[in-house]
Amino acid sequence: MLTYILYWLLGLCGGFLAANWIPPIFEIGLGPFISTLILDPITFFFGMGCFFVGFLANAALVRNGIRGTLFLSKGYKIHIPKLVISYLVIANFCLVFLFNLSIAVLFLIFSIVYGMISLDIRQNWQYDGKQEDL
Repeated sequence: MLTYILYWLLGLCGGFLAANWIPPIFEIGLGPFISTLILDPITFFFGMGCFFVGFLANAALVRNGIRGTLFLSKGYKIHIPKLVISYLVIANFCLVFLFNLSIAVLFLIFSIVYGMISLDIRQNWQYDGKQEDL
């Protein structure tokens, strides 16, 4: 359960820092965005690193939320607090939407798509109650 909390915090911090350090792409236009990247590349570099870490952490929570919901719908006993923490990823997206809309849209798309891609459908869908999803 501690890993789920850690992923949630990494997603929250990564998204928040990326939203603050990467300039908005669509709101200010492409010209000011590129000039900001040229004049302040260090902030952009750290912002992209935070974006990458944040969307990977949120993708893991999306994947675990989908998997937990599937197991719950099939009648397996699952650890409900893990599922609740996985659903708290929605709060991460809402926070990023408040600060930077264009980065938030990209953050949401990357997290959901990568979370669904990493969900292995051909995997043996047996739930043993003690497996750690990540």
